Amino acid sequence: MDVTGAVVTCLGVPDVHTVIVDGTVVKRDGQLTALDLRELRHATRRILSVTS
Repeated sequence: MDVTGAVVTCLGVPDVHTVIVDGTVVKRDGQLTALDLRELRHATRRILSVTS
């Protein structure tokens, strides 16, 4: 039985506290640090308005 795989498979987004990618913290205390979600949503709406 692969216990590690089973645990990872059962976890969800709220269970992830910190994520480090290539030495950079991209999620700390459950919050994304590398993205401005407000700007990302705005850019997505702009793109969708042009393509639809």
